[in-house]
This record gives sequence, C-alpha cells and structure tokens, in this order.
Amino acid sequence: MKTRRAFAFADGHTEAHKWKMTGRKKGYGFAIVDPGDRLDWLWMRERTSAPIGGVMPEPL
Repeated sequence: MKTRRAFAFADGHTEAHKWKMTGRKKGYGFAIVDPGDRLDWLWMRERTSAPIGGVMPEPL
C-alpha cells in the first residue's frame, strides 16, 4: 500500500511525496522501526521547519 500525498507550504509551493513505508502510518509517539518510514520521516524533516521534541533519527 504505497500512496502519494501532497504537502502545501507557506511560501505557496507544493510537493508530492510517495510514501516509502509499506503498511499504515501510526502517528505521534510510535517508534520509527520500518526503514521506509525512516526515509519518509527524513523527507519531511528536510522540508519543514517546525521545532519538535523527542529523539530524531540521524540522517543517512
């Protein structure tokens, strides 16, 4: 189940992303254990600027 999602940014541009994770995303508070989920998370981290708490995975 690989789906695409579009992200809209404050500067007016949009980007489409095809999820790398197989299966269903779980949301806040769950550990990132799927390698595809890690890639998706890093993709979002590179494109957003909001500060978050918690431990971030190291870039590859």
